[in-house]
Amino acid sequence: MAGNRGKAKGKSSGNRGGGTGNGKSGNQTAKTKGNQPSRNKTGGANSRAQADHYTLRAQKEGYPARSVYKLEEIQDKYHVFPSSGKILDIGAAPGSWSLFILRKLNGRGTLSAIDLKPLNLPEIPDNYFFIQGDFFDAENVKALKERGPYDAVVSDAAPDTTGNRTLDTGRSAALIESILYQSRELLKKGGSLTVKIFQGGEEQNLLAAFRENFKSARMFKPKACRKDSFETFLIGTGFKGLTDERTEENENSDGQNYPH
Repeated sequence: MAGNRGKAKGKSSGNRGGGTGNGKSGNQTAKTKGNQPSRNKTGGANSRAQADHYTLRAQKEGYPARSVYKLEEIQDKYHVFPSSGKILDIGAAPGSWSLFILRKLNGRGTLSAIDLKPLNLPEIPDNYFFIQGDFFDAENVKALKERGPYDAVVSDAAPDTTGNRTLDTGRSAALIESILYQSRELLKKGGSLTVKIFQGGEEQNLLAAFRENFKSARMFKPKACRKDSFETFLIGTGFKGLTDERTEENENSDGQNYPH
């Protein structure tokens, strides 16, 4: 099994990481929030050392990373997770999204999370379960399933970037396809899935896959995304359930089996 499983109990440090996938779409390594290449007008790498408004705000409000405000905007606009219930954060380190969710839950629900890298949170509440390991590892998936099913799955995970946009966006699409595939086994009916994707042409195909599995699906780019970023988010709400569950529901409704 990859990594150590268990509830995080202390202060830890690390940069954002996600899962390494051997899922339906091939091998992917999910990396940190906001760790994608930036380009200036001439195509060279652009330093992000200078703190912007969101970075300063994150420091003031006690979040490890500015990426938290992407989730805040998504939540304010689409209400992707409830104020109580069960939520899963994929690619959770350093912990900004998890901390935001925990503050919203305020002890009324539970949050499970997974990442290859450790968290950087000052304290961990009892309603938070963290696995340091690979999201696509079968034992880790089993442990997460035991704590579900989930009202919402969120992921700001991204693949290792190379600077080659075609390669990076392709890896991002493969990662999202695998997360969607696994999340179908983790979500409860009516639940939601929110994931980050690098725009490169595959997002429309993935949006179509979301629409097959959710009553509503859309792409959305929060204002907190950097201007030079080519990331956006896919949001699916109203999970329809697995195909066999939908078939059984139709059979029970009036004795007839409808196609999907």
